[in-house]
Amino acid sequence: MYRVQKPKNGVYDYGQLLVVHGYGDTIAQVCFDYAANRCAVRCARGLYGASPKWEDWTAIALCAVPEVHELPLVDNITSNNIVYYKSQEGIVTIVGSVAGDFPASQSTVIGNVPEGFRPAYMIEVPAAFTMGATGNASVDASGHVSVAPYLGGLRYAYVAFSYPTG
Repeated sequence: MYRVQKPKNGVYDYGQLLVVHGYGDTIAQVCFDYAANRCAVRCARGLYGASPKWEDWTAIALCAVPEVHELPLVDNITSNNIVYYKSQEGIVTIVGSVAGDFPASQSTVIGNVPEGFRPAYMIEVPAAFTMGATGNASVDASGHVSVAPYLGGLRYAYVAFSYPTG
C-alpha cells in the first residue's frame, strides 16, 4: 500500500494505491481518492515481456443511492408522483403516472428530462392507461417524454422504463 500524489498513469490526484502482485506476470492496482469517496481499479498482464499491457482505470461502483427528481411536466398534465433518476452506471429510470387528456393513437408530450438524463436516440416502451388500456411511452434525444394510447378519452397514463444516457 502506497500513499501517492498523482501516480504515473494514475487516476486521482492524491490518495492511496494498493498493489497486488499475482502469480507469474499479473498485477492489480486499486487507487483510492483522498478527497472523495471513490476508487478505481486496473490490471496488467505480460509484465515480464517487452511491453506489459495495462488496462484502463475503471471506477468501482459504490452502491450510491440515486437522487430522485420530479419529472418537469408540460401544461395541462398533472403528476400522480412521476419521477426520474439516474444510477451511477448512467441508467435513467422514469416511473409513475400522470393525468391529462390522451387522444387515441396520438402522441402527447407529458414532460421533459434535462440534459444528462436523455438517451442518444428515441426509446419507446409499452405503457398502461385508464381501465387497462394500452399504448406506448417514449423519450427522445431532446428529452421529450410522450405517451400514446391506442384508445381515446383516457385520463391517466402509467409509465415505467429505463434506458442508458446518450
